Amino acid sequence: FPSVPLETDDLILSYVYTDIENDPESGTEITWFKDGAEQGGFANQLTIPSSATSCDEVWYAIITPSDGMDVGESVQTNSVTVCGANTPPVWAEIPPQHILEDSGFDNQLDMVEYVSDGEQAFTQLNFTVDSNSDSINLDAEFSGSVLILSTITENYFTINPIVLGLIVTDGFETVTTLLDVFIDPVNDTPVVEDITAEVNEDGSVSIELTGMDIDGDSLTFSVVDAPINGFYVDGVYTPITDFNGTDSFTYSASDGTDDSNIA
Repeated sequence: FPSVPLETDDLILSYVYTDIENDPESGTEITWFKDGAEQGGFANQLTIPSSATSCDEVWYAIITPSDGMDVGESVQTNSVTVCGANTPPVWAEIPPQHILEDSGFDNQLDMVEYVSDGEQAFTQLNFTVDSNSDSINLDAEFSGSVLILSTITENYFTINPIVLGLIVTDGFETVTTLLDVFIDPVNDTPVVEDITAEVNEDGSVSIELTGMDIDGDSLTFSVVDAPINGFYVDGVYTPITDFNGTDSFTYSASDGTDDSNIA
C-alpha cells in the first residue's frame, strides 16, 4: 500500500507466498490493526478502503501464511500513517569489507542489516552504487539489496581502501553512505620450468635452478628425483664415469608457504 497514504488513498496489501514443497496457498490469515487495535471487520482483506481511514491513524497488517495443512511464521508489514510525512531511509555504519585477491564474484553483502526506513518496507527500497574510487580493479553493483563485489585484476591487492558511494532511495528521499573495501593479498604458488644443459663425458656443468614467484617471495629449491646416471650437488651436475647419453632429475621451489610444480 502507499507508504505515505493520503486520506483519499485505499490501503492495498501485497505479499509473496512461497512454500518449500510447492504446496499452493490455502487459508492464509490477514489481520489488520489501526492504532494498535485489531480491526476484525477487515479480516483477510487485501484492501482497506479510504472511507475507513482518517488522518493520523497508523495502520499495519499481520500475515500468517498457510498451505491448508500447516501455518508459517507470521510477518508484520511496515506501518503507515495516514496523511503522515515521509522520512528518509537511515544508513547504519557498514564495517570495512575485506575480500581476497582473485576471489572473482564470490563476495556479497546484503544491506538488510544496514538500512532502515520508518515508512517503507525494506523490499520497497532501491539501491545503487553511485561512485567507485578504483573501478579498474574492483567492480561493485547491486542485485536487489545485495552488493556484489568482484575483483577484476589478476594478482591485484591493496592496503589502501577502495571507497564506494552507496545510494538508497525510498522513492521520495535519497541518502548516500560510504563503504571502504580492501582487497587482501593471498599467497601465489611459485612456478618452475624445465632446464636443459649439455656436458662432456666425464665433465661437469653448473645448472642454476630457477623459478618465478608473482609475489616476489624468496625461493628455496629442492631436488625431488635425483639423477640416475650422475650427481647434482651444490648446483653442479656430474655424470658417472664414462657415461654418455641423456640423464635427468626433477626439482621444485618453495616460497615458505606453498610448493611449486615439479620440473
